Amino acid sequence: MKFIKAVLIIAVIYFNNSFAHSDDNQSKERSIPQFIPITVTIGGDFIITGSFSASPTQRVDHFITQVYLEAKREALKLSNEFVYSKRILKELDKYSQRNIVLKRANGTVKVIDLERFKITGEFVNNPYLLNDDVLIFPAIDIEKDFIAIEGAVNKPRTIQYVEGDKLSDAILFSMGISKAYENVEKAEITRLSYDGKSEQIITVNIKDDFDLQRGDRIRVIAEETNKKDFRVTVMGNVNMPGEVFITKNGLTLRDVINKAGGLKSSAWIDRIQLYRGDAADLLLKKDGITELEIKEIERRLRWSNFEMSRLSNLTVDDTLFFAVDNELRFYNQVGNLDFSNMEDLSSEAGNFIVKDGDLIIIPEFENVVNVFGQVPNSGKYNFVKGYDYKYYINKAGGFGEFAEEDEVILIKGKGKNWISITEKENIEIEPGDYIWVPKEPQRTLEYYLKQAGIIAGILGPIATIVVILVTNSGGN
Repeated sequence: MKFIKAVLIIAVIYFNNSFAHSDDNQSKERSIPQFIPITVTIGGDFIITGSFSASPTQRVDHFITQVYLEAKREALKLSNEFVYSKRILKELDKYSQRNIVLKRANGTVKVIDLERFKITGEFVNNPYLLNDDVLIFPAIDIEKDFIAIEGAVNKPRTIQYVEGDKLSDAILFSMGISKAYENVEKAEITRLSYDGKSEQIITVNIKDDFDLQRGDRIRVIAEETNKKDFRVTVMGNVNMPGEVFITKNGLTLRDVINKAGGLKSSAWIDRIQLYRGDAADLLLKKDGITELEIKEIERRLRWSNFEMSRLSNLTVDDTLFFAVDNELRFYNQVGNLDFSNMEDLSSEAGNFIVKDGDLIIIPEFENVVNVFGQVPNSGKYNFVKGYDYKYYINKAGGFGEFAEEDEVILIKGKGKNWISITEKENIEIEPGDYIWVPKEPQRTLEYYLKQAGIIAGILGPIATIVVILVTNSGGN
């Protein structure tokens, strides 16, 4: 009974498979039941050649992919080194997907283009396999056997050239002409001489379907579309924070803030910050910055430091300070603008042009002064107009035991300018300012001995010169 059921199941499977493929012309050529393996031979320039088992239900692309993946796995087992494995993968991927010759046992020969099949889905370029089929892959050298296409296409690329290729083929393989462009009618074909020293530029109508040659480079001509997603980000104390859409030429800062719903009453206009370029990109990274991006930024900073200081006469000590200053310049591509008079229609800040990708941060007003450093209770203390730095230090618990009381620094919240406040009188403290109490350096006996040695080294030669001068003077 079990045997009969098994036979019936196999019969049903065979019937269903036969029915499923009854619309394929190849069904007439099938003489082997579809559940019995067949033999297919791979020759030419492929990752591996020889005869392999296949199924009559497999098409060429399925079979080739299966053999390729298995061969790749075996090849990678031979190398545990990551860099070497990458090189292996790069080499293994170099096989032709066009101009593949399929030879059948009955003498039929077909030329298969898997690249075309993957775009059009036409099975004429991906037939079912038959027993004793032979697939022959041509050699491929993409540096010589190529056509390249760019311009108003969806996927600019370089592809393998096959004799008989036309302009329409290149456009097909680049996923067609992009709908974002208007009035695309012409293409420019650049054709080099055999020695590569001269070029012929041919302008053709796309509808003429021009015959291509090996090495042709094609540019589908169209005016660049400016229907792009231009936008800026506004964060903080506006009524509708988020993305604000702008035009190609940008909008004024005043207009952008108005499109974001306007400022809240709590907005701190004096502290508006606008970031551009790398600084904006980094601050807007929602998933964090990758190690590769960090390395790229570091590389560009190193290059900037080298370029800026190449002709300088900086000392070793000055180099560090210059690097810090140059890094700030590198990120601050906007400069310092006074946004306090932004509502003034004639003000520079209000009419400042905000560009695509910019980030605007509008903080909430804080009526505080920040105290930190050598004080017992670092923190924020309510601003009281007219009070000096000592008031805020007392609020923070006074000077610590190791505080350098004569070197207190006021860091202005606006502009971050440093002021030695103990050396100047009548310095106005404002909301958002910082008061820093530095630590008095703890110097050892070794330090003072070194300093004495340096002084003695300077005074020794001077004393010698004085003695010589006095002696000479007395002799006269």
